[in-house]
Amino acid sequence: MTETAEQLSKKSKILHLATILLGVVGILSITPVTITVFAYGLGYSGYIFSFAYLFLITSIFLIIAKTQLGYYLALIVSFTYIYQVIEEVEHFLIFERTNYPLAGILLFPYLVFLALILLCVIYLTTHLKYKRFYISTSLVVIMGIVLYPLVDGFNKNYYDNVFIMAEFTDQSIELNVKPGFADSRSFTIVTSDKDIGKQIKEYGEYHQGSYLLMNVGIRKNFRYSTLRSITLYKFGDEKVVSKSKWSVTEMKGDLEFLVP
Repeated sequence: MTETAEQLSKKSKILHLATILLGVVGILSITPVTITVFAYGLGYSGYIFSFAYLFLITSIFLIIAKTQLGYYLALIVSFTYIYQVIEEVEHFLIFERTNYPLAGILLFPYLVFLALILLCVIYLTTHLKYKRFYISTSLVVIMGIVLYPLVDGFNKNYYDNVFIMAEFTDQSIELNVKPGFADSRSFTIVTSDKDIGKQIKEYGEYHQGSYLLMNVGIRKNFRYSTLRSITLYKFGDEKVVSKSKWSVTEMKGDLEFLVP
């Protein structure tokens, strides 16, 4: 059924007002993050957040003035902000779901900008012949953004550096893995990989019967919040010749510090 000019005008006014209100909510919701990032001077990200904040304010004034440029600018800002925080949102959803203050600071503005994208697309296509196609496409894009953390977190690698104290026996090598030299948290792995043993002796510092290795690179594989395995991939700046991989069942001790 074709909408009359009066109906389209009424719909545009409602969308216009809703976009302004949602834009103001977006400005207020990202103010704490923007101030924090700018205050700490976090390099490239600091500039991105600062400019996004200023452009969002500008876009709302342009929208109030009923200029289409404001809607396009709001779309650009929304996608930019989402791109900047999507990894942090994924980390929150997987590892910090009970951190309610973070939900207000990170997740809420993320959802606001997703809604702002949809409102802007609906407004800009209200009078177009193929508006349903554009709206459907925007919904697919938004759904893809929402599902991204679920898909990406299903089988994801995280990288970290650890301290290892290696002790050699006749048949095996016991690796005592810690976050740092003086940290009491640790777990042990037993391996018989001769190539690993050679590199430990080459790059480690021998001290009282053990080899000490700083800044050992490990790759941690998670399925959402569940650790599945770790892989040793470098000693300092030197790549491991034989990348040894151990499942979580082969690691004995405190594994909590491996959580990103």
